[in-house]
Amino acid sequence: NVAWWQGDLPKSFEYARQSLNELPENEVFWRGNSLLILSYEALNEGRVLDAQDIVLESRALLGAAQNIYGLLAAIQLLSEVFYLQGELEQTQQLNEQILADAVGDVSMLDDQGIASLNLAHIAYERNDLVQAEEFARQALDLAQRRANEMLQVQASIRLALIHSAKGDSPPARELLKSLEGKIQNPSLLREIQQTQA
Repeated sequence: NVAWWQGDLPKSFEYARQSLNELPENEVFWRGNSLLILSYEALNEGRVLDAQDIVLESRALLGAAQNIYGLLAAIQLLSEVFYLQGELEQTQQLNEQILADAVGDVSMLDDQGIASLNLAHIAYERNDLVQAEEFARQALDLAQRRANEMLQVQASIRLALIHSAKGDSPPARELLKSLEGKIQNPSLLREIQQTQA
């Protein structure tokens, strides 16, 4: 987990594989956690169906462990898997479930923000720009409240794309230009610049 949060994904994947070989079967939380990390690896490698199988097992274990944080993370990753397969209805249901379940702790605002952004993506795919904008603004508000830079960038990019789809390019450019001056992370800056281009 430390390697994961420090951004050392290859090391995190290695430790997750190693832990599965060493953990007893009854360690449902830690096995579920390791599988969640490995499902992310599979997804990053483009192995969408493998990621789906792994995250389903992870979700079952984290549910058995009654760990809401891990369970929400597994549901979020599963929704991404379904989104990549074009299963928008299932993706929508999972993100609505996250919004319903991510309550009680301030840290769950991040989960609510990600779910809102995912619902914005779905509405955008369906060309429901009004609903897409509503969800994207909700995600941006939650991102700003939590000082979540990555979510803030992603929600702003979605809002800019919505403005462009409406034929309203000046606000889209202004939004991205103002955001560009606030972001320090180089990879997030590249995302902003790619969207501007």
